[in-house]
Amino acid sequence: MSKNILITGSNGQIAHSLKLFFEDKDFNVRYTSLTPSVNNPLSLDLSLTDKCSYLFDNYDPDFIINTAGYTNVDHCENNKEKAHNVNVGIIKNILKFMSKKTKLIHISSDYIFDGKNTLYKEDSIPNPINYYGKTKLESENQIRSSNKKYIILRTGNLYSQFINLKSNRLSWIFNKLSKNESIYAVEDMISKPTNTCSIAPVILSLLPVSDNLIINYAGQDSLSIYDFAVLVSKVFGFEKNLINRCKLKDIGFKAPRPKDVSLSTDFISELINCNIYETEYCLKSIKSKLI
Repeated sequence: MSKNILITGSNGQIAHSLKLFFEDKDFNVRYTSLTPSVNNPLSLDLSLTDKCSYLFDNYDPDFIINTAGYTNVDHCENNKEKAHNVNVGIIKNILKFMSKKTKLIHISSDYIFDGKNTLYKEDSIPNPINYYGKTKLESENQIRSSNKKYIILRTGNLYSQFINLKSNRLSWIFNKLSKNESIYAVEDMISKPTNTCSIAPVILSLLPVSDNLIINYAGQDSLSIYDFAVLVSKVFGFEKNLINRCKLKDIGFKAPRPKDVSLSTDFISELINCNIYETEYCLKSIKSKLI
């Protein structure tokens, strides 16, 4: 019998990648998000108890993949109540209404770390320096203290072939450079860029894992935003001179940013022998899909 999967946050990058990946797999997949779309007619605000109760009364998933999140870091700093409702409230409701047989795969963030002691392992001590990171850490703690089955998957600096999505790190760079418009890219803000299409098969491999675990998954390369932009220009044939270096302090972000949140992926490599992809390889793959 096919397993039932519920994917939350279906308008985001990871959920878009999961949709493509699960199209030809033997699962019954249902998607939900805050706002409806062509591919997702089920619009539910899961931060509201009655909406979450309605969902689980009508659908009994074997697995929940929670990709829902309020991910704009500066907006989280300015709208703390909304950020908490989305990033923590949804998790509280899912944990409240999901059955004990159901397993939760929760997407967390490298921003739970302060950026001072890279490479971060699964047992590294979190110390978020912005409100977004604090809500992501709180959601992790809610899950860990529950009596439910879970895997917390930490990742960050997401990019993908879905160029029209604002949350896509590649979109801003691609859309500007393709129009011959110059950009300023920070050279002292480092992480491991992660292609969301590489996350989908990882999640599939983690579904049968019986232990409750925290797992890091990211790309292979630790890159600054400037380095990533230069690599984009190389792969797509854009003019490199359009990319200007700048420092984190020059941008004027509302929320502080950690300087280097590169994640160690040694554990997941040993656990499921998954691929940890080079950024250039992923960008070339995306280029072929866009063409």
